[in-house]
Amino acid sequence: MWVVGKSSIEGQGVFASEYIRKGSVIGHAYDLIGEVNSKYIAGDITVLGSLHNHSATPSAIPEVYGNKIYFEALDDIKEGSEITCNYNEYSNVLNIEKPSEEWQESNYED
Repeated sequence: MWVVGKSSIEGQGVFASEYIRKGSVIGHAYDLIGEVNSKYIAGDITVLGSLHNHSATPSAIPEVYGNKIYFEALDDIKEGSEITCNYNEYSNVLNIEKPSEEWQESNYED
């Protein structure tokens, strides 16, 4: 459903290897190993989780199913399109790096 390739956003990214319908589960990104104060703790990270890039207008959203985070398509994604998430969607996960406000303002503009 997805492949790794050179990204025009930053370094490498993940791209749709086929047409992906809105609402489809794209793949497993992170394992969750616990919870503290109603926030999750991430464990293992997959290639999908480590290589996706940020966009203020993402094509996917992280969704929790059981003890894993999967990416789900927000809209139809054409084959060859980069699959992105808004990094700010990880506010409920304690140990997934989140950018500082200053960095967001200077680097997250689409």
